[in-house]
Amino acid sequence: MQKSTYAQEETFETKGTRKKHLRRLAKAKARQNTCSQRSDEATNELLIWNVSTNAGHTVGNINAILEDFNVGKVSAIRMDLGTDFASVLYESLEASIEAQKILNEKWIPKLERYISVCFGNTNSFVERRTVPGLEVVHDLVSEEEEEDILKALSHYPCELLTRRKVQHFGYRFDYSQNDARAKSEADFPSFNDWLLPRIAVKKDTDSKHAYDGMKMKQWPDQLTVNIYEPGGGIPPHVDSHSPFEESIASLSLGSDIVIEFWPIHVGKKGCVNVHLPRRSLMIMNGEARYAWQHGIAARKTDILNHAVVNRLTRTSLTYRTIRIEPCQCQYPACCDHDRNS
Repeated sequence: MQKSTYAQEETFETKGTRKKHLRRLAKAKARQNTCSQRSDEATNELLIWNVSTNAGHTVGNINAILEDFNVGKVSAIRMDLGTDFASVLYESLEASIEAQKILNEKWIPKLERYISVCFGNTNSFVERRTVPGLEVVHDLVSEEEEEDILKALSHYPCELLTRRKVQHFGYRFDYSQNDARAKSEADFPSFNDWLLPRIAVKKDTDSKHAYDGMKMKQWPDQLTVNIYEPGGGIPPHVDSHSPFEESIASLSLGSDIVIEFWPIHVGKKGCVNVHLPRRSLMIMNGEARYAWQHGIAARKTDILNHAVVNRLTRTSLTYRTIRIEPCQCQYPACCDHDRNS
């Protein structure tokens, strides 16, 4: 076995510096001990604590460290925004056990901190319960139609954001206000003439009778296109209630993806992983739309049916309807509209 590059003992400028790092480690271990994803029994998953995306750590950092120690083959690594641990899935239980022994309470020069390592219950890498009000329609478009849509969108300019590129049609989305009131320079692309009837209830139809849960309740007039390269993601969020009507739909093209949902007042302990197959349509209504956050973890792989799947370039088309009247949803504790004003 290759010798670890961390065989040397840690060195610090002062004793105070070492104590500071040990205090940070102790806090991480305290959070580890109360984590719902921790397992008291050995599993293929390790949770590496005292690392965080907020501190600038990435999946690449964790992977480089594991390669240095050269203990078994890693299937997947996951770091969610806002958490202070990384999830590592090993192909074999033996490798996971060995890595936990070697890495636990180890000083890692590349990270400039100690890490604490425990076993996970593998919930980071499996699909869980459903989300109320969420529907996923498979194969909404064919492969040929998918190609036509992507080709049409390639003729429009993109705006570059931190982790993705975006295009706006109908109304321009204002990320600073989470609103969309200004008209966009671009109208809906022509492919929407045949696509929208598959996504939404027609304008001239009584939606109370025609709506069956598998389409948007309102005809959309705002479209945001997001283009994600492998490794890109989007922070957890709820689409603001005030600017948009209830139904929101998103068509995924180019790649499968796992999107995370969790109730606003519960936090990530209630996280549900939802698989969106390529060419599928996700529709959010009711509780899923108003009372659950959703986001996409910034990583290059997902676990689907117990297999590691590489992400490809993914294009999502998110359809919304501009709200005219104030929101009167059944979730006032989650709503941004002040009903007492």
